[in-house]
Amino acid sequence: MKLEYDEIKSIQEENVQYEKNGELLTANLMITEYVPKSFEGTTKNFCLRENHENWDNLHFNFKEKCEREWLEELGYDYRLYYVDHVTKEIKNNPGDNLGSDPSWKILQDVESEDSQEI
Repeated sequence: MKLEYDEIKSIQEENVQYEKNGELLTANLMITEYVPKSFEGTTKNFCLRENHENWDNLHFNFKEKCEREWLEELGYDYRLYYVDHVTKEIKNNPGDNLGSDPSWKILQDVESEDSQEI
């Protein structure tokens, strides 16, 4: 299954003042709505100043959060499934198979010189 959704950007408020390096500037406050198309899920929204220096990173992180919430809304355990960033397909999370976590191998390889009977 693919999580297809629209990203709709619009101006929430024009000419909002903010300060950067002691200088008073203005920019539009943008709202981005994430509207499910191919599945039943709640619409999410995110507000951020237009041309914010971390625009891409903050939106990427918010989309990941939305996708995780949508997985839960659809009945998927987010520890066992994830949404592929490119295809938007729901996939099994290989990191949650027993023994696939790199720390599991480390724990198996640890040799103890002392042992204690319990």
